[in-house]
Amino acid sequence: MDGTWNSDADWVTAAISIKPASAANSAPTVASVSDTPDPTNPNRSVTFATDWNDGDSGETAKVKICKSNSLTNQVCDGGSWASSTAFTTNDPEYLVYDVAGGDAGQTRDYWAFVCDDEAACSAGTAGSFSVNAVSSVPNVRFR
Repeated sequence: MDGTWNSDADWVTAAISIKPASAANSAPTVASVSDTPDPTNPNRSVTFATDWNDGDSGETAKVKICKSNSLTNQVCDGGSWASSTAFTTNDPEYLVYDVAGGDAGQTRDYWAFVCDDEAACSAGTAGSFSVNAVSSVPNVRFR
């Protein structure tokens, strides 16, 4: 506030500027998530492609591929299959999980979340990937 005071009078002149409050941050959304290859093989990898949107201009985001449909403070409550290490504008964002031997013969559920740089997170979007019991690489013979 800028103003003047006239000591010879009982009045004050003031100029007040009012700025509108910043718009509330909107949470990003997951447009789609996919995994390839599916099925995959033990000791190989699966790549998650997450297409996301954020209505707030200039936002960056991290993608979380969680083992459960629960996220607290941008951390997957039940652990994660894969997670962005830094905020990014990459869209879609690609993350890789290295399939462990214990995943053999299993179907693994996941939920994709996107969290922006102002700590707003999307709802989880469900998916699953399958791991063959044994590697399905064909038996190739050379003569």
